[in-house]
Amino acid sequence: MAEKHGEPLYYRTELDELRQVAGSDQDLRTLCTRIRDRHEDDWSNDREGEQHFAPFLEGLNDRDVEGLWEQFLCVYQYVNALEDALAGMGLTVRTINRGQEETIPYESLSRRITVMLQRQDRQEFDAWQFIRKLTLEHCGGIYRKLGVQLTDADVRGESFYNDKLPTVVGDLQTSGLAVESDGATCVFPEGFKTKEGQPLPFIIRKSDGASLYATTDLAALRYRVNEPKIKADRIVYVTDARQIQHFQMLFKVAEMAGWDRRDGEKVELAHVTFGSVLGEDGRPLKTRSGENIKLKDLLDEAVERAKSVVEEKNPDLPPDRKAEIAEAVGIGAVKYADYSNNRTSDYVFSFDRMLAMDGNTAPYMQYAYARIKSIERKAESKGVDIERESHGITALDLSEPTELDLGKHLARYVEAIESTAADYRPNYLTAYLYELAQKFSAFYTNCPVLDASPAKRPTRLLLCDLTARTIRHGLSELLGITVVDQM
Repeated sequence: MAEKHGEPLYYRTELDELRQVAGSDQDLRTLCTRIRDRHEDDWSNDREGEQHFAPFLEGLNDRDVEGLWEQFLCVYQYVNALEDALAGMGLTVRTINRGQEETIPYESLSRRITVMLQRQDRQEFDAWQFIRKLTLEHCGGIYRKLGVQLTDADVRGESFYNDKLPTVVGDLQTSGLAVESDGATCVFPEGFKTKEGQPLPFIIRKSDGASLYATTDLAALRYRVNEPKIKADRIVYVTDARQIQHFQMLFKVAEMAGWDRRDGEKVELAHVTFGSVLGEDGRPLKTRSGENIKLKDLLDEAVERAKSVVEEKNPDLPPDRKAEIAEAVGIGAVKYADYSNNRTSDYVFSFDRMLAMDGNTAPYMQYAYARIKSIERKAESKGVDIERESHGITALDLSEPTELDLGKHLARYVEAIESTAADYRPNYLTAYLYELAQKFSAFYTNCPVLDASPAKRPTRLLLCDLTARTIRHGLSELLGITVVDQM
């Protein structure tokens, strides 16, 4: 699976898990290999390059910019303290991230630097490697906090494909698919028009020789299809909805070139899109000063707010245990909020809503699980052998309506996974799990478990166990949200 353009990493990771489980028996799953491929935007292309350099160069004239770049090339070699370097960069970005829409003289320089990087000019390339190393180390900490299972080996950014770009352009030219248009090298896939009704170009090389996202994405697609260690049968791209046309054109050009086939078999190409996260004002989520909000800051605040939830529910827990639970609840709340909304729709980010103990939220689901684990602890304290009683029965006694309702819903779990994976929509699974928790609550309210008759208790203990295992599997194994035994 491949991704780029700022999508939630954990979203793609859990879709990956769902596709692995859904619709496959164990024997089939052993024949399938999932390859995680984090397509980092570690390279600057054309206008994107200008935007990357913009925050650092705003308000400077050409001579200032040239001097600043030369100074940076010298200074970076002597920076050894990672923490100080990151703090310095963070301060720089925060204090001058304004006015990027203005036309200012650094644009020509940023384009030249991009071309230098693609040529791997020594000084520029070494400086870029330094910045990339700092960035990936910083991102790695966030990956671990989110429970995203990515290693350095999974990261293949745009720079990985740099040496493959000339072949992509050359092969498209040789086949007659790529032509010159206004000095640029373009492919014109059928069915795509400009607003004026003219053929829409898929530009793979600019007139100054610089490559673009289109070039890199074609190289990446070709690599994933043909690389012996990969040989992908399905490639899933997870990005925001603004990239729809880009990927439609990418897939069409790949089809025209025959790059979406291997040994005569067509490779499935899927583009999974998601909407935007909005603030309470209905606009894209920003800080009060209008800057983009950092994911790390959101996660830290979610954990801090979750501490009050844990304190309210279980004030007598040891401090270290409270901190552990708050981490699971806070991070889980942010992730669950993404999953529980239709992925193609925009949604309003609200800490109060996502940390609520009622409704379709992670804390509600985690509390439902903790509640069942509490029942199990009480059973053990009374000398009840849960495993012997619940797993020794040969038939379920579901005579009570809420028992039957819960049992039927548990039986539909596989169906929920299949429908979720078929359309890449985790909100189908969260809806199922939320309904499961509600049905369990109704069952527990109406049907005594530990005080049930000897004939009834085994079935009810089994329903508790199955519900807990289903919630744990759905949240932890498929959605990457930690469950806790206590809240």
